[in-house]
Amino acid sequence: MLRQSGVGMSDKVLEGLSSFGLFGIFMAAIVLFRKGQVRTPYFFLSLAVFAIYQAAYEIGRRWDIPFFEPSAWNWSAKIYALAALLIIIAIVPVIDRQSVGLTLRRAQGAWQGWLAVIMLMAAFTFAAGQFPPERFDGDWDALAFQLTMPGLEEELFFRGLLLLLIDRTFETSSRVFGAPFGWGALLTSIMFGLAHGVGFSDGVFSFGLAHAGYTFLGALVLVWLRAKTGNLLAPVLVHSFGNSIFYVM
Repeated sequence: MLRQSGVGMSDKVLEGLSSFGLFGIFMAAIVLFRKGQVRTPYFFLSLAVFAIYQAAYEIGRRWDIPFFEPSAWNWSAKIYALAALLIIIAIVPVIDRQSVGLTLRRAQGAWQGWLAVIMLMAAFTFAAGQFPPERFDGDWDALAFQLTMPGLEEELFFRGLLLLLIDRTFETSSRVFGAPFGWGALLTSIMFGLAHGVGFSDGVFSFGLAHAGYTFLGALVLVWLRAKTGNLLAPVLVHSFGNSIFYVM
């Protein structure tokens, strides 16, 4: 049985609607910039997937899974969103697991991406030791959440499914440090930054520029790792490690 959670729902709905609206505006702007050079079915599929993702997230906020109900973290929303993404990948014929990144196949030159993973983990460890924003006080719930949910759910959406659909919509790409970079890399990074910067409190809009800025830059690194290694494993590991290391140092 699921339990309804009514805390701050109107603000979360506004956040979801604003994210979807901004995504639609950005997609339309790219269409105009490219003067209609767009694969229309993928354009609408991108919008549909984004809307389903936001709806699944909202369902998870409204209806807590009983096991996670006492937690201060949004396990239920993450699990619902992750389940929705996996169902989309399983049932939509034009989407395959390898293209999304759910594979262990490596791209050419993947070792460079994995070298970057090691360097990033070392940098996170050093930063956590020097400037610890959090201190682990036995909060295993927080540690378990940071080790799993953000890395799994957000990477599958931003660096997996949404990246694929946007790239197929606009079919253009350049290369950055040997990895393919297209409109998908740029737009998913912008949306990742906005998702962490846009907020509402009692219906009042707020925007954390610094938070949005460094998560946007972090997203560019993660999408480069995804492209360079050929799958989602590297960005998931870096994302999960970066989130959790500050809780244990």
